[in-house]
Amino acid sequence: MSALRRALKLAGGAVLGLLLALALAFGLLQTGPGKAWLAQRVGGWLSSPAERVTITGIGGLVPFDMRVAKIELADAQGPRVAVADAVLAIAPADLLAGSPAACGCAKSARARSASSAHRRGAAAAA
Repeated sequence: MSALRRALKLAGGAVLGLLLALALAFGLLQTGPGKAWLAQRVGGWLSSPAERVTITGIGGLVPFDMRVAKIELADAQGPRVAVADAVLAIAPADLLAGSPAACGCAKSARARSASSAHRRGAAAAA
């Protein structure tokens, strides 16, 4: 019986340690440096050798009610798509229920047109 008791205490301690680590990570992501780190990491994960994604100015409550000042996709010719003042809202209850619903919007978005990209490429080749 004492072996079972010890195993339960060990399992409980592991679960408690995991919950504390998650709470600490959540708390750190709410700080300025934590949000800057998150923007850099997500931008790095979304980037490829041919295309760079830059995320700046994360605000709000990460990950449930986030605001992003600017998301920019760029290639070798420069910025292709820029989204300003994006908002992402996720309901925690929906996540727990297993049916995540997200609402997102942006104040402005602009994309480099194919014709301007073609002109830029032709000018660079000349």
